[in-house]
Amino acid sequence: MNTNAALSFKDIAELTRDEKREIWMKRTRHTIAFLASVVGVAPNVLSRYLRSSDMPAAHHAKLVAYGVPEEILPAPVQKSLGRPPVTPISFHSPIEQ
Repeated sequence: MNTNAALSFKDIAELTRDEKREIWMKRTRHTIAFLASVVGVAPNVLSRYLRSSDMPAAHHAKLVAYGVPEEILPAPVQKSLGRPPVTPISFHSPIEQ
C-alpha cells in the first residue's frame, strides 16, 4: 500500500493554506496565469499576493466572485494599488545668505 496516498483526516486538516490552494488548482485545472487574467494583473504579481498573508481587497473579491474558495486566499485588506507617490525634492538651500 502506498502510504503517501492514504491520508487521514488529521493529515488533511493540517494542510497549509498554500497546500490547499495547490490541491484546488490542480483539481480544477486552473493556473496562476489564468487566475491573474481574471484579476487583471501579471502572473508574478498574483503569485506574490497568494504567497503573502494578505492581498488587496479588490483582487480578493474578483477571485471569490470567480469561484475561488475564500479559505484558500490570503486575508483581504484595503490597500492602495500601484506605487506610492514620490515626495518632491526641495532644491532650496537650507543655508540663507
